[in-house]
Amino acid sequence: MIANLIQNGPAIMLLCAVIFATMSALLKFLSASISPEQIIMARFLVGVVVLAAASRFRVFNLRGRSLPLLLARGIAGSISAIAYFKAISAIPLPNASVLLYTYPIFASIFAAILLREKLRNDEKIAIFLGFVGVYLIVNPN
Repeated sequence: MIANLIQNGPAIMLLCAVIFATMSALLKFLSASISPEQIIMARFLVGVVVLAAASRFRVFNLRGRSLPLLLARGIAGSISAIAYFKAISAIPLPNASVLLYTYPIFASIFAAILLREKLRNDEKIAIFLGFVGVYLIVNPN
């Protein structure tokens, strides 16, 4: 049964969302008594241990095809995690979560700029409405 769950993409994404929400709530709770920098360090140390164990027991292969791209992705992911952890300690959790989930908007914009993907008019409208929606949620007044 677990093997079937691992192969089910939507189930994995749902599990990821629940775990990520739990992590965010724990982060907000901990940030009242521990600095965001200490929480970030603990998060990355636990991540290293989990990845090392998974690699040791061959749960998955950690060798990549492009070390420069993997390093760039790691740096970008680290910077975004640090920024997210700092934001959660400074602003309400719902606002931080809403702002985090603007990444599909930015992914569309960057795909158009960096990858030269054409945006259809309906996609441009959706991007605009996405920004309007985020603004209304974060700034309801």
